[in-house]
Amino acid sequence: MPGRLRARLNGYQIDKEAKDAFREALIAHENRLYRSVVRHLFPEIERVARNELYKGALGRIRTQRGFEQLVNKLAFADLDPSGFFGLTQLNRLREHLYIPVKKKNRKQIEADAVPNRHAAIHGLVVYRTAKNYTLRI
Repeated sequence: MPGRLRARLNGYQIDKEAKDAFREALIAHENRLYRSVVRHLFPEIERVARNELYKGALGRIRTQRGFEQLVNKLAFADLDPSGFFGLTQLNRLREHLYIPVKKKNRKQIEADAVPNRHAAIHGLVVYRTAKNYTLRI
């Protein structure tokens, strides 16, 4: 699978820094450093988001609600990759990756193999297994 992920990565229109960071995450995963993978990828995702969605603005990125509103404005045509995979990723972004962890959804977030940013960054869920390593690129 890492070979397929590397091949798919080459087709994405993201900068070299992001591609290198993802390749490093794959190396960490191959060496069973699963906690490191999740903790490495979210800051890189946010760097890319800052550059792509906020035009590289310095300072604090707007509130979670502001980010959610921005994501909800994305259209299917904005996706790379396009097609069903891109639509699936947009839905995953909207419905899981960046939602805040609350008492009512914590068990659902813990049960999902795909890491949630709020849970990972704030130590609410520990992502330590092979199944947690990918953000499904």
